Amino acid sequence: MAEETYTLEDVTVKRVTEKALLVSFTNDEGKVVEEWIPKSQVKETDCLADGDEGYVTMTSWIAKQKGFIEDDD
Repeated sequence: MAEETYTLEDVTVKRVTEKALLVSFTNDEGKVVEEWIPKSQVKETDCLADGDEGYVTMTSWIAKQKGFIEDDD
């Protein structure tokens, strides 16, 4: 069974550490949000360095934890 994922589009990487990406994006309400995404939860991205712009695909679990999607539970 494939793991469920969630993709954030139009993100800008503010900072990269050994274990996480700090990404900035505009939410549905038009507010700029910055959030740390653990690299262990990132499944695919074209953002690998500070200042990169693109997308981040992560596990649905972390997307729910960060409030990007609603938890069905």
